[in-house]
Amino acid sequence: MFVVIHTSPDGPGLLSAVLDRATPLKVTTPDDGDPIRRGHVYVAPPDYHLIVGDRRVHLSHGPREHRFRPAIDPLFRTVAEHYGARAIGVVLSGHMADGTHGLSVIKRAGGITLVQDPDEAEAPSMPLAAMRQVAVDYVLPVEEMARVIMGLLLNRRGGKMSRRSARTERPNAERPEGDALRSKTANGSLSPFTCPDCGGSLWEIKEGRLVRYRCHVGHGFTIDSLRDGMDDKIEEAMWTALRAIEEAIELRGKMHARAKRNQLSGFISNLEGEIATFKARADALRSLLIAPRRPGRRMEPSRRVKRSRTHDAHG
Repeated sequence: MFVVIHTSPDGPGLLSAVLDRATPLKVTTPDDGDPIRRGHVYVAPPDYHLIVGDRRVHLSHGPREHRFRPAIDPLFRTVAEHYGARAIGVVLSGHMADGTHGLSVIKRAGGITLVQDPDEAEAPSMPLAAMRQVAVDYVLPVEEMARVIMGLLLNRRGGKMSRRSARTERPNAERPEGDALRSKTANGSLSPFTCPDCGGSLWEIKEGRLVRYRCHVGHGFTIDSLRDGMDDKIEEAMWTALRAIEEAIELRGKMHARAKRNQLSGFISNLEGEIATFKARADALRSLLIAPRRPGRRMEPSRRVKRSRTHDAHG
């Protein structure tokens, strides 16, 4: 089993120790190149993508995906690439849309996809995003997942990966080497948007209902995570503008005091007008920044994707 959770890059990485106390399986935070062993659970360390290769675990400090490192999509894509129909992808509670593209790749490779029932998820964004974009096999409460996964494992298929490629465009989180501009390998069509992480141009990639974006150095987004990244950049720009305006007010205040000492009446009047204008701008900008935001609306349960199928022996 491979586990990715969005964590702070400066976190202590204690999740594996916590999980190890709760299960007879061996839970570890792996080192790069560790062999994959039966009965082991591998937890992504902070600030590294957890990916799998041919019988080994690998860690990548490649570009962030959906502004996260570790991210779920790189793990899912490499699992689909190496294990195909034997892969089972599970998306639990979380923000934004990480995991959606990876689940679609697992699905194309013949694997099984599960998501947590959004009604019980503390943060339903990730399960809902996956349900909207992928024909997931099971939508389940967490308490039912163990039974279903065990059934899938006991009746697992030995099929091979689908002929449709499980790889995604390069560079990416799992294969960060190279640059799409120099290699002329950028997929999709050039969009008018720029990457929230590096400012580079973004290419728009359409895969069925799923729309993704990737810059030429490898940062990746869905349309939802790109929106959230842009929102963060807008807020950052607004705070920067507020800081600059407040500094302009302070500087003009010093100039005003100096002009009064030197009895420069014409200059004093101009400065007072500028200070008043800047104060009005600062007040307006601050009110926008600190105003409460409307919480996002959850989908009504009656309009959600249908619940899980009856469990059968196709795992």
